[in-house]
Amino acid sequence: MRAATAFVTSVLLVGASSPLRSETIVDTGAGLFGPGSSVYGNSSGNGGPAFSAGKFSVLSGRTISRAEGYVFIGTGGDLTIKLYEGLRGLPSEALFSTVVTIAPERFSTWGWLGSSNLDWAIPAGDYWLSFEASPDSSFVGTVLGNAPRPAIAYANYYDRQWHPYVELSQLPGAGYFGFRVQASDASPVPELPSWVLLISGFALIGTAARRQTGCRALTTLGQGEA
Repeated sequence: MRAATAFVTSVLLVGASSPLRSETIVDTGAGLFGPGSSVYGNSSGNGGPAFSAGKFSVLSGRTISRAEGYVFIGTGGDLTIKLYEGLRGLPSEALFSTVVTIAPERFSTWGWLGSSNLDWAIPAGDYWLSFEASPDSSFVGTVLGNAPRPAIAYANYYDRQWHPYVELSQLPGAGYFGFRVQASDASPVPELPSWVLLISGFALIGTAARRQTGCRALTTLGQGEA
C-alpha cells in the first residue's frame, strides 16, 4: 500500500513539473526602416507624450514571457512596454508593464527591443501592447511601420487620450509597426504518458487496498475460530 501511494505521488510530481509550452502568439514581422509611430515623452519638447499600441487576441489563458517591438532609437532613455485590456475597441485598463532602459550610446540604431523575463498571466480576450515613453523619460524613437503581417488593429496616444489609427494616404502602412509576443499555457499540461501512469497508480492503490481489506478479514476470522 505504501509503495503504491509513493508511486502515485511521484507521478503527480512529474506532471506538476512538466515544462510550460512556450510559443509565439503574435509576430507581425519586422517593420521597415523609415516612417513609423513616434514614441516620446514630455521632455522631448514635442508636446508629448505620444506613443502607439497594437492589438491581439488569445483564445485561452496564457502567460506572456516575452514582448518586443521593432524600434528605432533616436535618444536613449526609459522605454515602457505596457499591456492593456481591449474591451471597448481601444486600450483601456493597464494590466502589466515593464521598463527597458536604453543607453545613450545606442542612438540611431534599430532592431528588436523588449523584455524576455515577463510573467504576465492573462485570460482569453483582446489585448493591446504599447511602447511608451513616460512623461519624464528622455527616450525618443519610432516603432517602425510597414510590418509584413499587421496586427488586428493599431491605436495612437496623443492629446492625452487614445485614438484609432488612421492611415495617411501619403504614408501607407506607416502605423503598422512591428511587434511580437511569446507566451505559454496558463498552467502545465502533463504529457499523455504521465496520465497513463497516474491512472495505473490509482488502480494499483485500489488493488492494494482490496488486498489489505481481505487480509484483515481473514485474520479476524481466524481469531474468532480460535
